[in-house]
Amino acid sequence: MINHERAGHVYDLGEYTVTEKAMEAYAEIAGGFTPVFGIVPVWSGIASINEDPELGLDESRVVHGEQRMRFLQPFRDGQVLRSKGTVEAIAERGSNEMVTLRVDSSDLGAPVLSQWLVIISRGTAAAAKGGGSSGKPSSPEPPPATQKPPPPTGERSTYLSPDITYRYAEAAGDDNRIHTDPEFARHAGLPGIIVQGMCLLHVATRAVLEVEGRAPAEVGQLSARFARMFMPDQELRTRVWADGGGASFDALGLDGKHVLKNGRLDLNHR
Repeated sequence: MINHERAGHVYDLGEYTVTEKAMEAYAEIAGGFTPVFGIVPVWSGIASINEDPELGLDESRVVHGEQRMRFLQPFRDGQVLRSKGTVEAIAERGSNEMVTLRVDSSDLGAPVLSQWLVIISRGTAAAAKGGGSSGKPSSPEPPPATQKPPPPTGERSTYLSPDITYRYAEAAGDDNRIHTDPEFARHAGLPGIIVQGMCLLHVATRAVLEVEGRAPAEVGQLSARFARMFMPDQELRTRVWADGGGASFDALGLDGKHVLKNGRLDLNHR
């Protein structure tokens, strides 16, 4: 189980210098740049939080549940980002534990990016071990919508190659072995290596920008829920519903089931 007393703890995630080379490497994964790049400067710091023995996360049980990002400045070559991470909340939902991390990054004291990550620890809650819940009960999942959404204003299908998890790991520093080591992934109860959640969000965001005809620097906020695991060597279909302030979106596998849900891209007001 996770140490719930770690809620509220603040971590110094150090500095990261943004380079044109790093941004180009990240852009290559999705066929163009997106501000999802904001995860790159802090990913090693997030990994250090996940590995904190005082927190008690098990790497083999951890998956990314949700992501929200708020952009206050565009990224630029030579930008030095200083970041801190805060464990905002730890709760239980059924057999899983949910950790909400907030990560804030600034350049010379000026805020650049804030992001929130919901990390799911599969099967580690007290309820999964036959005990009672040690946290506040979470709200139940809402029932599925019965009304069909309107037709999307646009959509894109993107093929995710068999090696995309390895290329993303190199470009983003996301080296969790469930994405790069088939044996480790199967030992963790997965069918094989799965695509990184932020890679899926990167690809889907690129599709939204292309449908909308928008530049990455125009994005003010971005969020999505990771609905289920996705294997490489197949197409990801992103559907976009544009409106005046940005667009809602989701992403589906070839079977028509959601991979990303509740996606939202809002344009900035800078």
